Amino acid sequence: MEPVMDYSKLTDFEINKRVLAIKSGMKPLNYAHNADNRSAGMVDVNKNYHWFDFCNDWASAGPIIQRSAISLQSPESAGTEEWFAQSWRWNQPSIECYDANPRRAAMIVFLKMQEKTDAA
Repeated sequence: MEPVMDYSKLTDFEINKRVLAIKSGMKPLNYAHNADNRSAGMVDVNKNYHWFDFCNDWASAGPIIQRSAISLQSPESAGTEEWFAQSWRWNQPSIECYDANPRRAAMIVFLKMQEKTDAA
């Protein structure tokens, strides 16, 4: 069995790039948006650039969190110092992540979920 990737060591740009590749089915640009140094981008057929910051933008992350049934708990309700993100599927182990940023924690859970899907 292959070792599981430690997504917590990746930068926001690297996480955004992986999420964008999964979401779009296309290869994202190899560089981050120069305004924030973390948004992942792609170019459409009309040569328009589109930038996504799943780790920091609720408008980008929200639909993924909702569709993937990822739950978030604030540090206060989780009894921790960081946000807790979790996906739980019937008869499968829970996929979890703690991070100071709730959107980043959820995107790490999303990427781990893809590993589970690919391994099945």
